[in-house]
Formats: sequence, structure tokens, C-alpha cells
Amino acid sequence: MATGSPGIFPKAEGNIIYAADYNNVQGTANFLLGIGLAESGYGQTVTSGQVDSTLKVTAAQWVDLRTDLLKIRQHQTGVDESAGLGIATTSLLVDDAFVNTFKTFATTCNTNRLTIATNQGTAETLSGAGQTRTTAWNGVVSHTVTITFATSNAARHFFNAGGEIRFSASRSGGDVTNKNTSWTTLLSDMGTIKFGSFGTTYTGTGAAGGYPTTGIGWYGLTTSYQTVFVKPAAAGVYLENDYNIQVKKNASDNTATVLTFEIQFRDDDTGDQQTPPAGKVAGPAVDEDINTGVGAVLTSTVQLFRPTGANVALPAPTASSTVL
Repeated sequence: MATGSPGIFPKAEGNIIYAADYNNVQGTANFLLGIGLAESGYGQTVTSGQVDSTLKVTAAQWVDLRTDLLKIRQHQTGVDESAGLGIATTSLLVDDAFVNTFKTFATTCNTNRLTIATNQGTAETLSGAGQTRTTAWNGVVSHTVTITFATSNAARHFFNAGGEIRFSASRSGGDVTNKNTSWTTLLSDMGTIKFGSFGTTYTGTGAAGGYPTTGIGWYGLTTSYQTVFVKPAAAGVYLENDYNIQVKKNASDNTATVLTFEIQFRDDDTGDQQTPPAGKVAGPAVDEDINTGVGAVLTSTVQLFRPTGANVALPAPTASSTVL
């Protein structure tokens, strides 16, 4: 009867189950749940550990490994996954089927390592990052948000575990003018922009072609600004206007601790020709101000989606912002 090879899967019926087989699966769990490297690692305490190759793996050690794997997978799915892994006991034969199930479960965890279930995180305001403006403007107004993680590992773990930086904006009140209304609609239509581990997405409509940049997230950044989102005004006389986000980080992927976002409200409209082509309507001849009138408020909101579940929980970074 074939005895199988230590640490090599899948195991066949009758194969000896070695400490190396346990260590193979435990190594994956440790890399995903613990410190890890690059896009692996959630920064959590790992209960299980490696076993000396000359020793037998105890039932308690298999139970510890089961605990770690369930934390990883339940963070990813948001549901009870305990039925997917057997519980080792002193009276249970740990055979090929048992360890193959553990190996397959660990592989699934690794495949989905950058996934977080919605019920495993919390959307919360990032203190110090948001801004409001109650005065009119013309041209470009912006604010720069600096987000700082305690360590480079803390930054990696936040994004690896499904953390996001989220942006939205609104304009309300003031004079009822076409330009005020255009900006109100622009900001409402764009929804929420979500900056994650490997890409940027949004919940709204009408982003400029090529945006958001689904291939640029934490792991696609450089130390120079890159534009990850542009939302122009609807087609018409204010089409030149847009909201955009640029971002950079302070070092390479595995050593960076600081993200810098520049959030711009660009009023590039400067007035329109008064003798338009046939069939077109003339726009305003003058370059109008935005956010005019009593009670006008422009709000730029920055939030976190932070892993806060019972399986994986991470601290929030700190933030500061220049004035909008």
C-alpha cells in the first residue's frame, strides 16, 4: 500500500498522514490570518502553529488549525462555515478524506483572501478627513487628505482584509441657479467612490471614460499622483466641470505607511459662445460662481470601510486635511 509523501496533496486512501501534511495547511492559514507578506496577511493572532516533523499531530492541534481556517473563511463569507471542516477528537481517525478537506478549505481561503463580507466591516467617518465650504468659488477648489497607518504592515493588513477608503460629496442650499443645480446633480449622480486593495470602483453613474481606474488601488500606486476617478457634469453648457481624485503613497507597496489624496472640484467652465451652431442653445456668456447665496454648503466626505468582525478586526488609520 502506498504511504504517500509528506506535505504532498491530495492524499489517497491508505496514505500515512504526516506532520508535514498538517504543516502544509497550517502554513497557509498562518500566512493568511497572521502577518503574511505583500497581499497576504490580515494581521490577526494565529492560534495554531507548526509541528515538529518527528512528532504526531494531536487532536487539539487540528482543532486549533480548524479555528484559524474558520476565522479566515467566515471573514470572507460572513456566514457560519463550521460545517465545512471536521472536528478532530482523540477517538477520530484522521485519514486522507479529513486532511484533504482541510487542504481544499485552505486553498479556498487563499483564493478569496482579498474578499470581505459586507457584514464583517463597518462604514464609518474618517475623523479629520472631511471638509465643508460655505463660500462661493470659481475655478478649482480642492483639499488634500493625508491618511497615516501606524506601520507598513498595518496598511497592508487593512487593504488585504477588505478595507476601503470611500469618498462622496454634496452641494445644497443657496441661490437657485443653473450652475448650482448642475454641481448638485453631478455630485449626487457619482455616488460613493471606493478605493481598495487593487482597484477603485464607484456606486453611481456618469464617470468619465476610463474611470474609475479599476486597476489602481493600494497595490497599484506610486509615489507620484495618479488620477483614479473623474466625474464630469452632464452633457451641456457645464460639461467642462468635474470632480476628480488623485492619490499617491509615500513608499513602495511593502514599506508605505501614508496615503495622500487630492480631491478637486474643478469648475473649468468660463462662459459660452452667444452665437452657437444651428440647433444649439447658447450658454451663459459669463463665468458664473458656484455655491452662491445664503445657506449654500459644499461637503466633501471621506469614510472608511473597516474590518470590524469577530473573525478579523483592524484599527483605523489617522487622517488630516487641508481646508477646502
